[in-house]
Amino acid sequence: MHRQHQQLTAADIQPSRATLTNITQRAIELLRPIVVEQLIHVLESKVLAMDETPIKATRQPGAGKQPGKMKQAYFWLIFGEQDEVVFTFSKSRGMAHIQNLLDKVWEGTLLTDGYAAYSSYEAKSERVINAQCWVHMRRQLLKAEAEEEQAVSEALELIAKLYRHEKEIKRKNLSTEKKLRYRAEHSKPIVDAFFAFCEEQKQRSDLLPDDTWMKGLNYALNRTRQLKVFLESPDVAMDTNHLEREIRPIPMGKKNWLCVSRSRNYDENVKVAA
Repeated sequence: MHRQHQQLTAADIQPSRATLTNITQRAIELLRPIVVEQLIHVLESKVLAMDETPIKATRQPGAGKQPGKMKQAYFWLIFGEQDEVVFTFSKSRGMAHIQNLLDKVWEGTLLTDGYAAYSSYEAKSERVINAQCWVHMRRQLLKAEAEEEQAVSEALELIAKLYRHEKEIKRKNLSTEKKLRYRAEHSKPIVDAFFAFCEEQKQRSDLLPDDTWMKGLNYALNRTRQLKVFLESPDVAMDTNHLEREIRPIPMGKKNWLCVSRSRNYDENVKVAA
């Protein structure tokens, strides 16, 4: 809006900032019902992917005449089964936002990264199963590649075999039951071998708790159940790559804006009716 005001002024059009703000807020209110309906439609999915990304939002009042500092806020993305994504907003990264969105209106499998808020929400909800992303886990193992090249290479090769099977499933366009059987026959033995390898590596006497490789092993082993969910549910992907692609407009946008400002009518705690 700052740039729009500059461009209009350069074109000898002199709107007040308040006028531009009011026009924008009126447009937001016209679009709000569409977003709500899209969110309701997304929540009809049995499998959701969810992630959060930081954004600077709404300058806080400063002391005296000093300008205030920007406050960290978050966009929370929800991705449905029909490739729909909705950006929701919260001032915090806490579990409360997940509860406000999903409690009493949704049940199913929630596919996420390893952020603790998602597993904590699963523990509090009997209606939700948390599946976690193999790509995020793989990144943790990669951090130790310089110190543990051979061990990391073995782990990554097992993960690569899993993805080759996922590619074959896609190539064959397997149906739900056939996909489940294929994963049980081909992918499950590799998953079992992967976690057995991690357990074996963890028993090494030369590894210390603070070693990067040990931290990566613990990251994977602590999420064994969540990482195995895709074997039991054919509609669950192995990773959240499809969702991360939708996040790209935010970091790209940060090069063009300094912050976002919340509408005065916005209620981040609004709950969607069932």
